[in-house]
Amino acid sequence: MTGAEIMAARTRHNWTQKQAASMAGISMHAYERFEWGYPVAVQAKKQAVAALQTGQQQPIYRGQGFASMDPDRRAALASQGGKAAHADSDPHQFTVAEAAEAGRRGGRAVSQDREHMREIGRTGGINKRGKTHA
Repeated sequence: MTGAEIMAARTRHNWTQKQAASMAGISMHAYERFEWGYPVAVQAKKQAVAALQTGQQQPIYRGQGFASMDPDRRAALASQGGKAAHADSDPHQFTVAEAAEAGRRGGRAVSQDREHMREIGRTGGINKRGKTHA
């Protein structure tokens, strides 16, 4: 489905983007990307299409990997990683100057991709005009 077809199907149901995302069992961000034609996880796409075609609630899509874990399990793993870093040696912590230099290097690297910068500007303009939520 194209973005226009997705939007048309959503408006036939009289759903907002938030309602459509809820019915599809996916995040609002994933639904917006789907409607705008940006890449989305295949399973999230399938669920959104199923919700739009049937008009019925879909099971919640949990994604993959670390982000899909139970928050308590994720916190426990992160804690183990922090403890391991401290046990092995003194973990590196950035000074203000090191952090500033890293930010400068990252900014220079990102700004080299003109297409990416153009997309950031376009998206910012759309968001500023309030056209992200229907």
